[in-house]
Amino acid sequence: MNKLNGGFAVVNGETGREARLAMEGLWLTGRILPVGARLLVAHTFRSAEDRPLEVVYAFGLPRDAALQRFSILG
Repeated sequence: MNKLNGGFAVVNGETGREARLAMEGLWLTGRILPVGARLLVAHTFRSAEDRPLEVVYAFGLPRDAALQRFSILG
C-alpha cells in the first residue's frame, strides 16, 4: 500500500523503493449475459527500470466471479 496516496505501488523487494512502472493504457470491453457478464480487459505498462521486473498482479473479483484466461505479452 502506498502511504502517500492510499493506493497500491510497485515496490522493489530488495531495496524497498518504488519501481518506475507506469500504466500507459487501459482498455475494457464486455457483454452483459443472462447470468453475469463477459469482460475483456487489457492493461499496458511501461517500465523505466534498468532490468526486468518480477511482479504479482492481483485482480479484485467478486466472490462468485471466475477468471477464465490470463496472458502476458512482452
